[in-house]
Amino acid sequence: MRKPDTILIVFNDIDQSRALSEVLSQGGEFNAMIADSPDDATTLMEGQRIDLLLLDARFSDSDAVAELCDVMTRRQSRHPIVLLRDKTVRSRFVRRIEPFVEYQIEMPISLVNLLECIRSSLRSRSHSEWAGARLGGFLFEPAIRQLVAEDGSRVDLTDMEADTLGHLFRMAGIPVSREELLADVWGYKQNTATHTVETTVYCIRQKIETDPSRPRILRTVEGGYLLDV
Repeated sequence: MRKPDTILIVFNDIDQSRALSEVLSQGGEFNAMIADSPDDATTLMEGQRIDLLLLDARFSDSDAVAELCDVMTRRQSRHPIVLLRDKTVRSRFVRRIEPFVEYQIEMPISLVNLLECIRSSLRSRSHSEWAGARLGGFLFEPAIRQLVAEDGSRVDLTDMEADTLGHLFRMAGIPVSREELLADVWGYKQNTATHTVETTVYCIRQKIETDPSRPRILRTVEGGYLLDV
C-alpha cells in the first residue's frame, strides 16, 4: 500500500485546523498534521517531509508566512502550497507570497473544492517532478510507475520501487542512508530493521542494471545507497 501524502495544515484558527485534519485523515489517503503558527511549521519541517502545505493567509506576521513559504520551496523540493484567503487579507501581502503558491481558495471553505485542489496539486507534482528523468537506458515515468526503454518497451515498478527511485532522484549524487529511506519513503521510525529497503533496492537493480551483481547506477555506499544519473 502506498504511503499517504503528508499535508501540513497551518491555520489561524486551531479549531478549524483540528476539524480539517480529522476530515483529511479519514480513509487513509492523507496524513494530516497541524502547526499552530508559521514559525512552528518552519521548525517542524526540519525533521519531517511534507508533501503539501495548506496555509491560512490570515496570520498577522507576514514575514513568518513568507519565510515558511520559502522554506517549503527550498527544503521540501518545491512541493505545493495551497493558500486559503478571505477579503480581509491585504493584497500586497498576497502578492508577496503568490510566487510560492499553486492554488488559492476563497473562504469559507468548500470541502469539495479543497479536496480537488489538494489532489490536483499532488497529481501535478507526481507527473512532473521526475518525468522523463534518464536512468541508465531508461526514462523514469513516475506518474505511471514505469521505466521506458529506448526501444519503447516498458518495465513496471511497484509503488515502493517508484517512490524509492523518486527519493533517490531527488538526492541524486548524494548518499542516502537506509534510515532516511525508511523514514521518508516508508514512514518507519528509527531503529527499524532495514531488510525492506534492501529487498526493494535489490528488485530495482534487477530492472535497471545490466549486471545487477555489479551495480553501476544504484550503488551501495557506506551506510546506504547512491544513485548515479
